[in-house]
Amino acid sequence: MRYLIVAHLTADSLELRTWLEATRSTDSNFRSVLLVPTSPRSYWKTWDVLEDLHAAEARANRAQSLFEEAGIAVERVVIGSREPMSAIEDELREDPNFDAIVIATLPPGLSRWLRLDLIHQCRRRTGLPVTHVLAHTADWDSRAGRHDGLTRQADGVVSRGFAPSSRVPAEVATATVPLSVPGRGDDVQTGQATDPTEESKAMDVAPTRLALTLQQTPAIAQAFWSLGSQLEWHSGLEPLLVETVALRVACKRRFVELWQEHVRIARALGMPDARIAALEHWASAEHVRFNEGERAVLAYVDAACQEGDAVVEARQFLERYFDQPQIVAITLMTGFYRMAGSFAHALSLGTDEPFVGWSLFRGEAGRAHL
Repeated sequence: MRYLIVAHLTADSLELRTWLEATRSTDSNFRSVLLVPTSPRSYWKTWDVLEDLHAAEARANRAQSLFEEAGIAVERVVIGSREPMSAIEDELREDPNFDAIVIATLPPGLSRWLRLDLIHQCRRRTGLPVTHVLAHTADWDSRAGRHDGLTRQADGVVSRGFAPSSRVPAEVATATVPLSVPGRGDDVQTGQATDPTEESKAMDVAPTRLALTLQQTPAIAQAFWSLGSQLEWHSGLEPLLVETVALRVACKRRFVELWQEHVRIARALGMPDARIAALEHWASAEHVRFNEGERAVLAYVDAACQEGDAVVEARQFLERYFDQPQIVAITLMTGFYRMAGSFAHALSLGTDEPFVGWSLFRGEAGRAHL
């Protein structure tokens, strides 16, 4: 078979090489092309196109060298466009002779590609079998860790979970727990998470003030990031709906740090500023329309943030549009973001960059979006 391997931060990961080696050993006709999109290395900061191009080239060269050392033949290396789905479609137009696609990402909660729902978009838009290799670090030396080889397969998608580097203290590591993703049509096997310092290194970004504060107590930090990642990924909710919940919690409770972080994430997912700004006055917004399901979610989040009996009526309204597992997921996400926002607010963590503002627009420009 001929594979299109798509990876960026994880192109040189041990997990990807291990999967390719195992596949090559069982397929005498194994061939591959490595595609490295010129993705921004983080959605948390402004990116430089030339800098990201050089970073993608360096990552691709390192990955190719590691592949060759492992005996994995790579026909050619392609540096693709910024958005991974566009990069994949561009390559398939140029060379449609692929039998399958392999996509390597960081874990849920860290991976921008998973936030963009890349795995499922790729499967739907290309019609090819898609294999998802889950890597926990981008620069993981094989001598520093071990992998457990756990694999699960469903509906043509494989995800592999690996244990952390031995550099992670035992008390920080968590057990490997298989969890299914409601409504997504596949199972994801997640491995043990790594120390937040290693995660920040893998993302190639400076940690936020929240992350730096949590790192003072590694065990608690591990529990916090693990909880958030698992809730977000296994909620079965669309990424933009999750961000809508986070932004409304931040706006309702005036959590500056939470708002700033999720404005960046929502923008990366394609939510326009006008829609983000309209969340402050969603019930009366005229130029931005929220559908009935979204309005039910926003009303429920508002009621959950203020406590009292109003939440009973809001939940009954929500039940018209969402089933019980989805309502549980929305409730848990609301609670998690309240907790995270309260923590940052109580410690006056603030933001690392100038605050974007609740409305994002000022004066007449702001009124025009209501």
